[in-house]
Amino acid sequence: MVLTKGSTFHEQLPLAYKQAFKKYRLTVIRLRQLGAMRLEVFRRINQGGTPLSGQDIKLAYFGEGSASVTFIRLVGVYEQDGAAGDRFIRSARDKYGLSFLWSDNLAFDTWSDWWLDKEISRGQTASEMFLWALMAAQAGKVDSLLLNKGALETLKCRYTGIISEALDAYCAQIQYQDQHPQAVPLLMDLDELRDSFFLHFQRWIDFLLREAGSSLPVTKHRIVACLIGAAYPSRTAPEI
Repeated sequence: MVLTKGSTFHEQLPLAYKQAFKKYRLTVIRLRQLGAMRLEVFRRINQGGTPLSGQDIKLAYFGEGSASVTFIRLVGVYEQDGAAGDRFIRSARDKYGLSFLWSDNLAFDTWSDWWLDKEISRGQTASEMFLWALMAAQAGKVDSLLLNKGALETLKCRYTGIISEALDAYCAQIQYQDQHPQAVPLLMDLDELRDSFFLHFQRWIDFLLREAGSSLPVTKHRIVACLIGAAYPSRTAPEI
């Protein structure tokens, strides 16, 4: 069966397909008063069908109404011309005015080659690497956030020593900052993310991946991220 562009449900879809659509049962779950457990319930529900990665869920949960979380997702795009990458780039531009970030073509080509066609690249792992670098760059502030029970309650997050919960809290905090611009930001705001930290990240990626070549496997992405993040407070350049 071939459907032409612009076809509607009633025009060309066979009767059997129409009936299948009409009879399909949708499960709707309404959650109330879950507090800090909201994210955990959200995570388990979304793993009931096609499994999503922790980063997939993080970006979906905290990305709504947050240009900063969207920015993290945008950095992780490594296939600019792919359908998913192109769709997200257009969405980020339309919703938040964010343009594609990789201004250095050589750096982006290196970044793309590192991730492309790798099994580990599924599930937004590239954007998670950038998140790890941010965590390393602001380790002291992240620690203070995780030790602040009142702040975690406000963010509806919890921290029991699990790294995924720390990543959740980071994204929740920058979402909160975006939605409460009058509050003094604890972590980097969007301007610093875009105009300072990303440029630092891009320079280091270009240097490390081109210098190391194939001897630096993508499975080491967290170590690379922590190195890049740790170099940021002193603004250490990769050439030194």
